[in-house]
Amino acid sequence: MMVLERASLSEGTRSISGMEASRPAAAPRSVAEVNGEIRDFMTARAGRPLWPEEQAQYELLLAA
Repeated sequence: MMVLERASLSEGTRSISGMEASRPAAAPRSVAEVNGEIRDFMTARAGRPLWPEEQAQYELLLAA
Protein backbone atom coordinates (compact mmCIF):
# COMPACT_ATOMS: atom_id res chain seq x y z
CA MET A 1 0.00 0.00 0.00
CA MET A 2 2.86 2.42 0.64
CA VAL A 3 3.84 2.24 -3.03
CA LEU A 4 0.32 3.32 -4.08
CA GLU A 5 0.40 6.19 -1.59
CA ARG A 6 3.64 7.56 -2.92
CA ALA A 7 2.58 7.09 -6.54
CA SER A 8 -0.67 8.98 -5.98
CA LEU A 9 0.97 12.11 -4.57
CA SER A 10 1.69 14.79 -7.12
CA GLU A 11 5.24 16.02 -7.51
CA GLY A 12 6.11 18.77 -5.09
CA THR A 13 3.88 17.56 -2.26
CA ARG A 14 5.19 16.00 0.91
CA SER A 15 3.84 12.86 2.48
CA ILE A 16 2.94 12.78 6.15
CA SER A 17 5.67 10.23 6.80
CA GLY A 18 8.19 12.51 5.08
CA MET A 19 7.23 15.42 7.32
CA GLU A 20 7.48 13.31 10.47
CA ALA A 21 10.88 12.01 9.47
CA SER A 22 12.26 15.53 9.10
CA ARG A 23 11.21 16.63 12.62
CA PRO A 24 12.30 15.49 16.03
CA ALA A 25 9.49 13.55 17.68
CA ALA A 26 9.28 15.89 20.69
CA ALA A 27 9.45 19.19 18.79
CA PRO A 28 6.20 21.14 19.32
CA ARG A 29 4.64 22.71 16.25
CA SER A 30 2.81 25.99 16.28
CA VAL A 31 -0.83 26.26 15.30
CA ALA A 32 0.17 28.53 12.41
CA GLU A 33 2.61 25.92 11.10
CA VAL A 34 0.05 23.11 11.24
CA ASN A 35 -2.62 25.33 9.65
CA GLY A 36 -0.18 26.22 6.87
CA GLU A 37 0.48 22.54 6.18
CA ILE A 38 -3.26 21.82 6.04
CA ARG A 39 -3.80 24.81 3.74
CA ASP A 40 -0.96 23.70 1.41
CA PHE A 41 -2.29 20.13 1.39
CA MET A 42 -5.81 21.22 0.42
CA THR A 43 -4.62 23.83 -2.12
CA ALA A 44 -2.70 21.12 -3.99
CA ARG A 45 -5.95 19.14 -4.27
CA ALA A 46 -8.43 21.96 -4.94
CA GLY A 47 -11.46 21.16 -7.06
CA ARG A 48 -11.60 17.41 -6.49
CA PRO A 49 -12.44 15.01 -3.68
CA LEU A 50 -9.61 13.45 -1.70
CA TRP A 51 -8.49 9.97 -2.62
CA PRO A 52 -8.61 7.41 0.23
CA GLU A 53 -4.84 7.72 0.80
CA GLU A 54 -5.11 11.51 0.88
CA GLN A 55 -8.04 11.36 3.30
CA ALA A 56 -5.86 9.41 5.73
CA GLN A 57 -3.09 12.01 5.38
CA TYR A 58 -5.58 14.84 5.92
CA GLU A 59 -6.86 13.21 9.10
CA LEU A 60 -3.30 12.93 10.41
CA LEU A 61 -2.76 16.63 9.72
CA LEU A 62 -5.95 17.49 11.60
CA ALA A 63 -4.83 15.42 14.57
CA ALA A 64 -1.55 17.37 14.83
